Amino acid sequence: MKYKKIIGLTGLISLALSASLSACTTGAKENTNKNSTVTITDQSHPERQVEITTPVNKIVTAVIPYPEVVVAVDGGSWERLVGVNETTVTLNKNNIAGELFPESKNLKVVASSNFDVDPESLTELGAQVAVQWETEDMEHLQQAGIPTLGVNYGTLDLLQGWITMTGKMIGKSERANAIINRMNETKDDIEAKVKKLNAEPVRTTTVLAVEDSAFTVFSGKRSLDSETYMRAGGSPLFTDLKESNGQVNAEEFIAVDPEVIFISGLGKAKPEDILNHPLLQNVSAVKNKRVYKTPTGIFPWQPPSAENYLMWHWSAALLHPEIYDWDERAMVKDNFKFLFNVDLTDEQLDKVLRSEMNKNSAQYTDLFGKK
Repeated sequence: MKYKKIIGLTGLISLALSASLSACTTGAKENTNKNSTVTITDQSHPERQVEITTPVNKIVTAVIPYPEVVVAVDGGSWERLVGVNETTVTLNKNNIAGELFPESKNLKVVASSNFDVDPESLTELGAQVAVQWETEDMEHLQQAGIPTLGVNYGTLDLLQGWITMTGKMIGKSERANAIINRMNETKDDIEAKVKKLNAEPVRTTTVLAVEDSAFTVFSGKRSLDSETYMRAGGSPLFTDLKESNGQVNAEEFIAVDPEVIFISGLGKAKPEDILNHPLLQNVSAVKNKRVYKTPTGIFPWQPPSAENYLMWHWSAALLHPEIYDWDERAMVKDNFKFLFNVDLTDEQLDKVLRSEMNKNSAQYTDLFGKK
């Protein structure tokens, strides 16, 4: 499983609108109390149909980013999440999620960072549905009598499938559709801006970890990272790697000469780890200080999450500063209200945008600092 490899390489990292707005936007008015049965296609095994009694009020998952999707579709509530991966809790404790939602730091851990799950513990929790990567645990969970849905990692289409599935499970399909519509509107907007600019794509990559002369990078011809950067006016590098992530050495890194380097919010690497790296001083991104830590909200923006679409304008502004004609801070605040029903303060917004960590990177404060 590709995502399992991703997390392993990091060292296993130790809105709805107000009630006065329409139910289509918040999902708050949808009927979530009337029991019914829906059939959901297992994403990891499309030939498999799973019958679910809805609304589902007790969800367990070993999939690290999935709780954030549930919270977004449920308008900012963590109540349906009765068991999660230990890495999800670690991230919540170390990022803004724990400040905005203190309950997220105390979620029951039912899966290890290696995605191992004990079916008996889930039965004791009264789990109605389990969401898991395609692993052997899927079969064990099914044998324990827990309806289990598999999900895949990789593209916007797959991510939107998670959102649609969640809406069906909890009886909030209108809300799920509203999030997908927001994503698609954002996609159309940024693609139109980039097309109008008609500029040469900027060579870029995402670094997850730095270990001496080895660098773990996200890649893949068909991956969420590659989609993001092509949409934002970039030319993703290392697309010949077979997996969505892998290691390259300093010579390989220098040879492709990235013009912009993004650093994943899933790992511990910081811009200075690249900017001060003795072997990379002749790389264009380093010489021009175009190295940036990607934002982290309720979950890091760069991997699959309900917040992933916020990466598109953010990265486009850094790849092509001349395209920047919007207020990024206002945009992020508006979307956090939409997704999670929270009003970010400027201080909280700076934490999300990694303003302090990125303060020495080119144009970051000019573009995204408080005016």
